Amino acid sequence: MGEEERVKELLARLTGTAAGGMLVYHLLRSEFDAAAEDLEKELDLRLPAGVLISLTPVMKPVRQTARWAKIAKMMNLPGTN
Repeated sequence: MGEEERVKELLARLTGTAAGGMLVYHLLRSEFDAAAEDLEKELDLRLPAGVLISLTPVMKPVRQTARWAKIAKMMNLPGTN
């Protein structure tokens, strides 16, 4: 809503603390590569929500990124070994 500087300030405070929240934030902004990075962080932390959300329809754009092959392999999905 035009408050980019305020957003940047708030994001700086949140960085590294809430991968799931950042994943949703980046999805809403259509920043799919950043969302893929956040999903990787969730999976590294072994947070079950990362696995659950990764296969939902809302994540389709993330599944189309170059990072998806690595993410799928992290989850040991069929055809990724």
